[in-house]
Amino acid sequence: MYLMVFTIGAPLGSIIQGPLADKFGPQAVVLVRGFLFFGFAALILRISGKSETYNF
Repeated sequence: MYLMVFTIGAPLGSIIQGPLADKFGPQAVVLVRGFLFFGFAALILRISGKSETYNF
């Protein structure tokens, strides 16, 4: 399942990130992508109930 999601997500992400990097610069795109990744991970932890385990 992980491999299937990764193989679908990586090319789609590249298609979106390419034009954004041309317009805003690669540093801005990587920074925003990193914040989105950590925000999504925190949301998943919160929804799954595991955030209490990690004392956030």
